[in-house]
Amino acid sequence: MSGEPCVLFVCQASPEIGGGHVVRCHALARQLAVLGWRPGFQVNPQAPATVPFLEEEFLTNSDDFGATLVVVDDYARDAEAERALRGKALVLMAMDDLADRHHDCDVLLDPTPGRTVDEYAGKVPDGCRLLLGPNHALLRPEFRLARRRARTRLSVDRVLIAPGQTDPHDLASLAVAAVMHALPQARIDVVLGAAASNLTRLKEMAGTHPAGYITVHVDLDGAAMAERMIAADLAIGAAGGSTWERCVIGLPSLVVTVAENQRDNAAALERDGAARYVGSVEMLSVDVLAEAISTIAQDEHALSAMSRRAAELCDGRGAFRAAAAVVPPRVARDGAPVRLRATEASDAEILFSWQRNPETRRYARNPEPPAWDEHVAWLEAKLEDDDCLFTMVEHGEQPCGFVRLDRVLESREVSIVTAPEERRTGVAQAALGLARDLVPGGDIIAYVKPENAASLALFQAAGYRPAGEDYFRQGSSSG
Repeated sequence: MSGEPCVLFVCQASPEIGGGHVVRCHALARQLAVLGWRPGFQVNPQAPATVPFLEEEFLTNSDDFGATLVVVDDYARDAEAERALRGKALVLMAMDDLADRHHDCDVLLDPTPGRTVDEYAGKVPDGCRLLLGPNHALLRPEFRLARRRARTRLSVDRVLIAPGQTDPHDLASLAVAAVMHALPQARIDVVLGAAASNLTRLKEMAGTHPAGYITVHVDLDGAAMAERMIAADLAIGAAGGSTWERCVIGLPSLVVTVAENQRDNAAALERDGAARYVGSVEMLSVDVLAEAISTIAQDEHALSAMSRRAAELCDGRGAFRAAAAVVPPRVARDGAPVRLRATEASDAEILFSWQRNPETRRYARNPEPPAWDEHVAWLEAKLEDDDCLFTMVEHGEQPCGFVRLDRVLESREVSIVTAPEERRTGVAQAALGLARDLVPGGDIIAYVKPENAASLALFQAAGYRPAGEDYFRQGSSSG
């Protein structure tokens, strides 16, 4: 595995600051690992106990960890600290959700709703790629899968209380009391990490009630947490990273801020109609929270509207968007950078124009140009397919084509199209290289008709070799 690109995550977790930084980094690590990257984590000593699902083999304290990418997710580190890490990687990515400090990075991700480019003006280097808004939230894949079973809530019979991994302010106990007061017949699920100081007390509380009335869950993995969210009709939780997990599934929420960096999230969620902000944990009382629970539970229209708006705010594809964005750029013949980004539904029109171009259709498996409705349905299906890695290619700042990798048994099949005006610019060669950089592990195959001389030359120059009738194959990257 030593030849595979490595990504080093620099982040912290503890009972005081919670596990959110490590959890979201771990979501990106899992996405990159699926693609063939090798993750490593430099964390503080308390992090493994705070986030138990952080794999031991991912941990490293070596300063010699060679990386293609370094991801910094630590509010204590600013541009100066990031600058010290620059020599360790080709690309440096910073995580933020405060927009209150300077960064020295190539990519910055901030999932706060409504965050704008102007808020980072002068705080990041020229040319830094900004990944802003909830659709860039880094989530475990189980939540995107569960999204397909999301439902509209019209009543509240089951409440999920998710105060964060460690719940240092004991929001869970306050929320349980509020639910029991407002909805005495509702079932309650409480989710905590094993490091939470109030865990024993909550289990004792659950034991004093009939079985199934209050259930305390500890260190749920992504699949189990997604199931709890699917089952719930209402959530009460901190306005941190788990906010976006709830949004993906369309779970109506009452959010509480337990840290300063959550205030922007909470206010924006309420403004967008995706949740209701009930205040900071220090100022919250059982009576205030119980009133908020009772109000939302009695408003069928508000519940369904909040569920719909939450699901619209975040689609769960953030980890793939980030993975595409952090692939180191290549260059075209004019010296301008060529980069990847995730394909979006909003790319439909430009993709349609390329797909209908006579030169594109000439050597396609299906030479007939698609109708608009067919194209839109095809694009929607591709974007929903987790086995399809669909990326746009940008030359400078402009889209100039696409490269798509579809799962075929143990390989991925590459499809590439460049805009007519971008042919013979070196963009196609760069795009094939970027596709390999995105998925350094495993084989890539390509279907090329024998009469397509230009494509034959392109794939042969990229190291593809004959692999059966009209197919070519490129083996795993050697780093």
